[in-house]
Amino acid sequence: MIRQNEQSSRTIRDFGEQWTRYTDNSGYYGSANFFADIWGPLASGMVLPDARIADIGAGTGRFVNILLDAGAGHVVALEPSAAMNVLQANTADRRDRITYLRATGDRIPSDATLDYVFAIGVLHHIPDPLPVLEAARRALKPNGSIFAWLYGAEGNGLYITVLRMMRAIATRAPHVVVASMVWLLYVPLRLYIFASHIFPLPLRAYMTEVLGKLSGSKLRLVVYDQLNPAYAKYYRREEAEKLFAAAGYRDIRLYHRHGYSWAVQATNPPSATAIP
Repeated sequence: MIRQNEQSSRTIRDFGEQWTRYTDNSGYYGSANFFADIWGPLASGMVLPDARIADIGAGTGRFVNILLDAGAGHVVALEPSAAMNVLQANTADRRDRITYLRATGDRIPSDATLDYVFAIGVLHHIPDPLPVLEAARRALKPNGSIFAWLYGAEGNGLYITVLRMMRAIATRAPHVVVASMVWLLYVPLRLYIFASHIFPLPLRAYMTEVLGKLSGSKLRLVVYDQLNPAYAKYYRREEAEKLFAAAGYRDIRLYHRHGYSWAVQATNPPSATAIP
């Protein structure tokens, strides 16, 4: 438990430093099209206009703004790190539709009566995400849904092996070293994206349909985001299903996004068993 708490605290600190350095969400990176690409067919289960929503790990407000642009009535934005100041600045023009909570995901108010909870790129950075999922379920209305995006293990064997070796250095290094590593990876990645347009390379769809649409600065940010956090887990399908089932969700649906990650939709039962 002590080890998990240390990892969680350090990961929160890492993201605080990251999102106070990289505050801009412009271009495809912060677009509704990027958001839709995450969910694929699961997006058909979203009715966002007038919905009450929580965004766990809201960071710089990228998805808060997207949700509000889509018509969400109110967003509870949870961000435990120093990035809260950036989040508030980036969403200041619609703050009357936002509740800001500098808190971890397990602190969602149980009386929030939410239609949806979003956890995008968050759960795989939490050593024990079960309390977060349980708290989200308590905050959801009956038949409300959680949507989560997770790093996937399937189809990523070589990538994960290489990344773990690099993270062994990056997670112990100061920002200037990590930023230098990003630049070293950026040019080969650009070349790989270009080659993916011509040849059927691994992760071709992700390279051409997502990363290839990002500006240079946002592509480097994506690389930095892979190297920087202290903790990251890559989930297999059955692990993701068991995790959400253990938290009491039903109708768990998964979408293997571009063959490399998992988007998940799960429902709070209409007569949910109380979670202590």
